[in-house]
Amino acid sequence: MLDAIADNGTLWLLTPHGVFQFDQNTETVTKIPIVNSDVPAGKLAVDNDYLWLAGRDSLWRLTSLAGSGRGYGFRDKRAGDTLPLGAFSSGDKVSVVFSGGAYVFPSPMTVAL
Repeated sequence: MLDAIADNGTLWLLTPHGVFQFDQNTETVTKIPIVNSDVPAGKLAVDNDYLWLAGRDSLWRLTSLAGSGRGYGFRDKRAGDTLPLGAFSSGDKVSVVFSGGAYVFPSPMTVAL
């Protein structure tokens, strides 16, 4: 497992095989299809509206259980950065932390890949 995050009775899991939603109330697991079939290795963040996937050079905002969403690139990405160490959403901003620094994105974001 690459990452896991809990939110309001839901456990979100990022694995090498995809993103999964575990509903703790019904004890059901649902695989979330990703528009871009490449699952970004990295970290998850969640807020009231979106599930966020932070990868090496992009941040994905998933807007539904159908996996629809948008990707955003890190414009000033440093060459030494690898996988993100963490991701957090406050609802109006999303922060992604790397060994070389943190990137903070306003939400909603306007620059797409």
